[in-house]
Amino acid sequence: MKRLILLAAFCSLVLLISDSPVNAQGPGGGPGQGGGPGGQQTPPLLRVFDADGDGEISSKEIDAAAAALRKLDRNSDGKVTFEEFRPNAGQGQGPGRGGPQAGQGGQRPGGGPGQGAQMQGQGQRGGAGQQRGGGGGAGQQRGGGGGAGQRGGGGGQQRGGGAGARSGQARGGRGEGGNGGRNPIVLTKGQLPDTNAHLPDGTPIKVRDLIKGKYTVIKPGCMTCPEFLIAYKELEATAADYEKLGVQFYYIYQSLRHPEREGYVQPQNTKERLMHVAEAKERLGTTVPWIMDTIDDSFRVAMRTNSNSIFVIGPDSEIVYAADRMNGDGLRQALIRLIGDVENPTAAADLNFPTIPRFPPKNITNEIRVERPQGLVILKSTPTKPEDTYYVKLRAEAEKSVLETGKGDLYLGFFPDPIHDAHWNNLTPGMKYEFELPEGVTIDPPTAVANKGPGDSDTEPRQFKLRVDADGTPKDVKLKIHYFACSPGMCEAKTHEYTIAFKDMDRNSRTYSFNRGQGNAGGRAKPNNRHFGPGREGGGGQQDMRGQGGGPGQGGQRGGPGQGGAGQGQRGGPGQGGAGRGQRGGGPGQGGAGGGQRGGGP
Repeated sequence: MKRLILLAAFCSLVLLISDSPVNAQGPGGGPGQGGGPGGQQTPPLLRVFDADGDGEISSKEIDAAAAALRKLDRNSDGKVTFEEFRPNAGQGQGPGRGGPQAGQGGQRPGGGPGQGAQMQGQGQRGGAGQQRGGGGGAGQQRGGGGGAGQRGGGGGQQRGGGAGARSGQARGGRGEGGNGGRNPIVLTKGQLPDTNAHLPDGTPIKVRDLIKGKYTVIKPGCMTCPEFLIAYKELEATAADYEKLGVQFYYIYQSLRHPEREGYVQPQNTKERLMHVAEAKERLGTTVPWIMDTIDDSFRVAMRTNSNSIFVIGPDSEIVYAADRMNGDGLRQALIRLIGDVENPTAAADLNFPTIPRFPPKNITNEIRVERPQGLVILKSTPTKPEDTYYVKLRAEAEKSVLETGKGDLYLGFFPDPIHDAHWNNLTPGMKYEFELPEGVTIDPPTAVANKGPGDSDTEPRQFKLRVDADGTPKDVKLKIHYFACSPGMCEAKTHEYTIAFKDMDRNSRTYSFNRGQGNAGGRAKPNNRHFGPGREGGGGQQDMRGQGGGPGQGGQRGGPGQGGAGQGQRGGPGQGGAGRGQRGGGPGQGGAGGGQRGGGP
């Protein structure tokens, strides 16, 4: 009875949506919603439940309503949105029901040119389907005006101006982000690249050799990515269901996403990274096996990953599913499409995981620490003898102006490495650094001794703020540190050396919770789509477009309607005018825009 009441309520909502103005065909629009000319038809979304097509919802079909509803979640994010309620929402895989020319009809008054029927089915988030309210050829993003604005595809405008102000692709399209601190965009198609890795015992392997003709899930991760520390539990639950169906699962440990979280710092050799793998397995209580990326990041670079990406590799080593971030049940929905569903699926809550204490980040100035501003560049710092054990490790960061003009602030941090149980001995002389500088480069102060921390020993970093003055980008500098290396059972004087290059370290790393790199304010780009490969490439559009006000097609507000000749563009809503509707996450662009799917189908 309860299921019947829920279904009745949902059907009422469907009827309202089906009859609402946003689903009506405007003047001059072509066919595309069809199913037959004229006549009263079953509301399109009710067809989801009417499995036998007899125009009635039987008791058997009522019992199957939950499974039918799940089909509406076309982007596999675990939720059904208003856009997905719409008839034909998310269909971009071919011509509409009205035939090959469906959606090619004339323009609404004042609209720009439609894109034509040949674009149908290509809107796989970064294809031809507009998102965030882009309407055909003249749609806008977030109320911006002019140009074919496509998130991740086409020539989208940046902040409402011209076509293709920058060529880097928004998250969700294929290609390098190229925007400082933004996450890279994962590889979503083609054969698994020829990458190297290590087994937990240090044995070198080719990642391809793990596939062995089976579907294989590969989940990058590390001990400093907060998102991974949540998502891994869902991976363990999914593995509990699908390993018995022959699917293989692996974590691959890679360079740290947020060095300093819980004190962890980047390993400088293979031995240290293997120690991280062992610690991750123990602390997280994982059952899925681990492998480890090479110290030069072979897998991360080739796959363009971050520490919460997810991949499914087919038996023929083809990438069949990829997502920049593992959010919701996208992985499980992908495996349902590829393998099939399971009875009584395991939930993460059904499993026992150890409690991981939340790390309270510190960005303060006191006797031993220095507060750092947002937007610093993490500099490439190379140990002179990387094979040695450096119990204290350097992290060098600088203002962008230092790299561009040679003038600005430099921040040094010296961190006892917790993987070695290292600590400072405050009964010995304090740590000292000293620079060896090339001609034309001044760093002030060139040498200094750190204050001592609280008690006889502590594990707090020693941080310094310095001033750099050079003509242009400084040349590489040498740095020596003198300290007492202490860990359980030993404490001895050490001198270690680094070479600091004034260039981005380029390890896809940020400081946890503050100084999130040179990206957006706050440092986080929007969560990415899921991708079903192969063949989901986008062009060069940008995200976060904003109307500038005034003039035809330029919205007066961020996220508001863009008024004028090109029609209206709303963030997440339908871009009306021009050439039809563009939806975030993608319904079919009616009147010539082609269907835009968020994430695509299998």
